[in-house]
Amino acid sequence: ETRRERTTALAAQTTGQGAVAIGTESGAISLWRDHDAPPAELTAHGAAVTALDFGPHENQLVSAGRDGRIVLWDVSSGLSVGGYDTEVRTVLALSGHSGTDTIACAGVGQGPDGATVFLLDAATGAEKSRLHVSGGAHIMALAFSPMAKCVAVGKSTGVILIWDIGKDAEIAQLPGHSAGILRGGLAWSADGERLFSASWDGSLRVWDARRGYREVATFQVEGALAGVAFDLSKRRIALSGSSIATTWIREAYSWTLSREEVAESRQQRFLQEWNAHREQERKLAARTLDVLEIGNTESER
Repeated sequence: ETRRERTTALAAQTTGQGAVAIGTESGAISLWRDHDAPPAELTAHGAAVTALDFGPHENQLVSAGRDGRIVLWDVSSGLSVGGYDTEVRTVLALSGHSGTDTIACAGVGQGPDGATVFLLDAATGAEKSRLHVSGGAHIMALAFSPMAKCVAVGKSTGVILIWDIGKDAEIAQLPGHSAGILRGGLAWSADGERLFSASWDGSLRVWDARRGYREVATFQVEGALAGVAFDLSKRRIALSGSSIATTWIREAYSWTLSREEVAESRQQRFLQEWNAHREQERKLAARTLDVLEIGNTESER
């Protein structure tokens, strides 16, 4: 019997070939470029793959592992085009930016006083800058703003920091979440005016950069969120969790961007519609589970 490896990291390419990369606990990566063909198997790390990101270039995949190493891959050929060791013991978060050829990485704290976010040259791994994050928390998510003016830093405590790269300083702390930010749980709108965050506390929050990162919307689901995927070019966000199926909340995204202020009656009506939509998703999830159980039973016979 072939043992299935546990998936430890996942990334989907929203441009180019639409590739999907899956990292495993052995350090290997499966790269799906053609969904009708077997994936390319990449020998990546000497320990579990902990983070994946498509970038900083369109046809590039960046991987990081528990070995503290970052590897750059050409998506078309599946070949490594570079790699280097970092000071991070276990990289948990990656983000690349094409305009500046920069990779941000962070992870498990390097000491009792906190963790460090590193900005690295994408080609050489040379350090450009670093931000020390106090408080002893791990860094779970990183996201460059579209023009690479800022990096959003999501902590395991649920606090989000905004790092101004030009000033080389922290300019804001966003304390809205009551549990840790999800891996990959940060994303900016294309104009850089909104920051989206998703947390284990079951909430998706929207922050307005133009108003000092004031929280302008919150969407709460029952139970904990387990995963989030942002496809902001198509104005969509996908959530999955303990009590909901994977849910595309296109309406929620459009709604938060289309109004500066929302009257109480409009907000209540929207929440009612959202709750009804969520109930439909729960019913769909139940039917899906029934089908899976029937399929598993028949395969055991």
